[in-house]
Amino acid sequence: MMRKLLFLVTVTSGLLAVDRIALTMKTSGQVSHKGEQVPDFQTLRRGSSLFDGDFVVTGDDGLAIALFLDDKSQLKIRQNTETRIAGSRTEGVISKRVELSYGTLKATVKEQTQQFTITTPTSVASIKGTELWVLTDPDSGDIIISLEGAIELTNLISGSVHSVVPGTVVESNADGKIEVLATVKVRGEASSGISAGRFTLSGISVLGGGVSAQDLSDTVEVTGGTVFEGTDVKAGAVITLTGILDEQTGNVEATLIEVSERVTIRGIVSSTFTGNRFPISDVTVVEGDRETLPAEVKITEGTVIEGDDIIYGAEVTVVGIFNRETEVLEATQMIVVIPKLRITGLITAVSEEGLVELSEIEVKVGEIEASALSGRVIVTGSTVIEVDELTVGLKVTVVGTLDEETGDIVAERIRLPQVVLLATVNSPVVNEQFEITDITVQEGDLDPSTLSGIVKLGPDTEIEGGEITTGLRVTVTGSVEKETGAFLATAVMVIVAERELIFDMEDNHGRRKELIIKFQ
Repeated sequence: MMRKLLFLVTVTSGLLAVDRIALTMKTSGQVSHKGEQVPDFQTLRRGSSLFDGDFVVTGDDGLAIALFLDDKSQLKIRQNTETRIAGSRTEGVISKRVELSYGTLKATVKEQTQQFTITTPTSVASIKGTELWVLTDPDSGDIIISLEGAIELTNLISGSVHSVVPGTVVESNADGKIEVLATVKVRGEASSGISAGRFTLSGISVLGGGVSAQDLSDTVEVTGGTVFEGTDVKAGAVITLTGILDEQTGNVEATLIEVSERVTIRGIVSSTFTGNRFPISDVTVVEGDRETLPAEVKITEGTVIEGDDIIYGAEVTVVGIFNRETEVLEATQMIVVIPKLRITGLITAVSEEGLVELSEIEVKVGEIEASALSGRVIVTGSTVIEVDELTVGLKVTVVGTLDEETGDIVAERIRLPQVVLLATVNSPVVNEQFEITDITVQEGDLDPSTLSGIVKLGPDTEIEGGEITTGLRVTVTGSVEKETGAFLATAVMVIVAERELIFDMEDNHGRRKELIIKFQ
């Protein structure tokens, strides 16, 4: 009887729960939030859930990025902004409403089957699938910058309706007017930093706006309302600029400045092409100041490719522009090197003469059978060893070249493969770390008893699947901090399905509710 009673209590609480509609992917600076019925604001942190009716407010240095749970549409909420995020589910799809009281946000919206609107004190934008910026001032009105896709814009003062065309800037005024601003889109390299609200461009090419590069001067005017994507403008940065042309002077008054830094990386092609993209692993930065390393490379129309075909296992040097939004490197030049041999194996012997013997060899890259290898790895003075010590019993990955006569491998790099754990979360996330129990090793050569049970999250740790809370099952990818036994996570996947079942249903008054059955 007691067991049945406990079950009913869990179901009832699920019926009363407010819809969880989005997940906070990133915050920086001053960011706070509160529920619709909650009196006080609290600090919003990465990984926090957002519920129907939640308010998010950013300060002078604030930034928040939120992801809707049904289709991964994204909101980037910039500094000095107040917004309310609302939504309701129908058969798993969220009808989304974003209310922007003041400030600036960017929406990257997937193709919608339900309603998606952004409402300000002046306007309402109805979106089916697009990318746009919205800047609102309750006194003067709104500026809509359409990057791609269709938007239907309605001025709430006059009722005027306008279809916003991709690549244009539209002003919706507090006096009821909707005006399309004559905009141009150009790309160039900053030949100076910003001084007195101006900077200059060189190598200008026109991407849109029906104007020739000869009609433009190299001067860009930056106003207080200019939106920046990326870092500040400095000499040498690559600039994509949307703005308003002064036809008399040829100067462009910038509305949107997208700053991209050139970067050169080396890495290994980790799978075949999908469209014009491929993933890359073992990334090292040759040139450029990069905190986030690209997970994908995009080949653009003008990419110059030197060397062999881009195939799985090929080593590539890529020069390009790093897209911070997608974390994709848009290549301008690629040098492809013939793939080297890459194997994994278990160390069975290590000699002082720089010879390592392997068993259980698997060939990961290279056109050769494992049986054709001698099992001997020659370590030279230039071999890069990414482990503390080569010891018997250790599983390693070896990259190198083959001595075809002997079957030996001359090692260029020896490293530990990544480790993947399956575990249960035993504590909430505090100070960017949480505890795990019931640990099993899914990938990698590791004894779970050597772990402390603590998982540390770094600034680049990728978290997918929802909020990390006590009782959830997670898979954690990363490496072990040998001094403490803590696990340093590069990725955490939350397994939500093992925790709850969600059913759409109606209550006795015909209102749609979610029935949530939780498994403790």
